[in-house]
Amino acid sequence: MTYPTAHSHDRPTIFDVRQLRIYCRQQCLVDTLNLTIPENQIVALIGPSGSGKSLFLRCLNRLTDMMPPLRVTGHIFYRGRNLYDSGQDVACIRRQIGMIFERPHLFPKSIYDNVAFGARVNGYAGNMDELVERSLQQVHLWPEVKDRLSDNAMALPLGQQQQLCLARAIAVNPTVLLLDNPTLNLDALASRRLEALFSELKHRYTLIIATQDLQQAARLSDYTAFFHLKTDTGDQAVGYLVEYAETRALFQRPQHSLTHNYVTGRLDDLDDCHVAPPITASDN
Repeated sequence: MTYPTAHSHDRPTIFDVRQLRIYCRQQCLVDTLNLTIPENQIVALIGPSGSGKSLFLRCLNRLTDMMPPLRVTGHIFYRGRNLYDSGQDVACIRRQIGMIFERPHLFPKSIYDNVAFGARVNGYAGNMDELVERSLQQVHLWPEVKDRLSDNAMALPLGQQQQLCLARAIAVNPTVLLLDNPTLNLDALASRRLEALFSELKHRYTLIIATQDLQQAARLSDYTAFFHLKTDTGDQAVGYLVEYAETRALFQRPQHSLTHNYVTGRLDDLDDCHVAPPITASDN
């Protein structure tokens, strides 16, 4: 069996993932990921639940270290250095590679203190007021909260809570933002507002977004990775990468029949749990 690898691209590579496997104890959950991710682009991860999208995101900043049954093999190179080498400063990795979750994870503190929290923990010596304002400006939240920075952040609407989570991540000067279904619980207006924000932020950061919304992936991302499930010899479902390509190519000219069926809505999440064959001339 062959696995999809990244095609060439003109931008510098920020992540180079080689032979990555994720296990829960002895059970393989995600099998053999190989792909490269270019800087300052939006990469969407699509596929059914359980296919490994969220687990892969957590590998990219070593959040899997906080999930003891999980074990990672293979290599993830971030700007040329292996994130899983012994001696790596995991706290530094997580500052550079921030994570935004499906539901906003805010502290029961003020809006100001939420943005400032990471900077304070990391010993930021600059003007904190300026940092908070700059971070909130970047996520277009400043005009709406500038007169109530002392208010409890938990009282904000969900969409603004997600913007605040982004501001908090940005305040520690990351290079990458990992986004795990960040608009899943938002209404259409708040979702579109965040999508517009993501498109702006890619000029400063690399964004990797796991999403269940195929239309969102198609309109927002530059590259798309399609994950699906296969069965191993013990009849256990294992996530794997079917196809990875520029988004327009993956949606309009997929190279595998399983990708084609998934993006055209002809495939239910778990109705076709097998390794995808390439599309042949007769399939087009």
